Amino acid sequence: MKFSNTKLQLRVSNHFLFLIPILLWNILLFSKLPMDHFNGTAPQWVLIIENIFRGGAMLLLLLLPVNTKNKLFRSGLMVFIVGILIYFASWLWLIWFPESAAAQSAWLRFAPAYTPIIWFIGLSMMSNSILLLILSVVFVGFHVLEYVFRYV
Repeated sequence: MKFSNTKLQLRVSNHFLFLIPILLWNILLFSKLPMDHFNGTAPQWVLIIENIFRGGAMLLLLLLPVNTKNKLFRSGLMVFIVGILIYFASWLWLIWFPESAAAQSAWLRFAPAYTPIIWFIGLSMMSNSILLLILSVVFVGFHVLEYVFRYV
């Protein structure tokens, strides 16, 4: 995977547009997730770092213009689509089958925290941005760490 330097500019057709379905999903369904298994609290420093990198990744997406001629765009789009399907499926499983053995396992309970890395990799490929990849890996890492603290 080779990334090049992309000129950052605010345009109507930017990569943030790809986040709209994900953000709508989160807004509409977050309250339906079974949160009773989370009984701990994450330290403030984890939340601060997580939100700095989340904000940085989202801001960067606003500045990365969509370029469908990018060599990695199509493969990145496929990774992005697979990633959001897995992300959505992990939510639906937890919502529809919260008492199932799978939903009781840490790997599925944490899935809404770690599966975003898949669609972030797709976005990084589509936008040809190594900086987005770095920001998103750090964000997802701290997002998972937040879940770890809340789970214990």
